[in-house]
Parts: sequence; C-alpha cells; structure tokens
Amino acid sequence: MLARLVTKAEPVYGSFATVAGMFALLYLIGQALVYAAEIAAVRYARLWPRAVDLNRPTLADARALALLAREQERIPAARVALCLAPPGPPPVPGGSPPANNGPGQTRPPQPQGDL
Repeated sequence: MLARLVTKAEPVYGSFATVAGMFALLYLIGQALVYAAEIAAVRYARLWPRAVDLNRPTLADARALALLAREQERIPAARVALCLAPPGPPPVPGGSPPANNGPGQTRPPQPQGDL
C-alpha cells in the first residue's frame, strides 16, 4: 500500500512519505513489543485478574501489593510489611482512623442500652 502511494507522489514527497511510513511502522512495532512485554510480566507474576472495586481485592491484587512493598525495601535491614484490612465501612473523610479492639474488630464497640 505504501509503495503504491509513494509511486504516485513526486520524488521529494515520495522520499518524505517513505521516511514517514518507516517511522510509523517502527512506532507500531515498538508499541507491540511494549504490550507483549507487559502481558508477559503480568502472566509470569500471575497478576491477573485485578479487582475493579479496590475495597474487595483479589489474590492478584494482594500479590501485586506485596511485590510493590518488597520493591520498597532499599537496604537489607529494611522490611516492609503488608497487611490487608478486612472489608468494612469506608473511612470518614477528615475523621480519625477506627480503633482496633482486637483481632478482626476494627470498629469501636457500640454502647449497650441508654446512657
């Protein structure tokens, strides 16, 4: 197709069209290689399927977050721990974080009866 268009053009425009076509072809090949590398990395580390709702992470989300935490360990003595909290109500903007009253309990106890 490119050869047919170039033969109809004048000699100067034909050489510019050839160079532009080569750049476009190299761009498309480069994009295909980048996408292939991303797909290979995701498949190798089993980072798929990812959750659409961030409040309900999948195993792949936990694996990706663990890899990111491990990446942040800059020196051998540094350890970054990852702990996914159980699903609960969303935090109130500007409010304090909920108190932790024991394993699995993230909300403060509700008062019993009338005070």
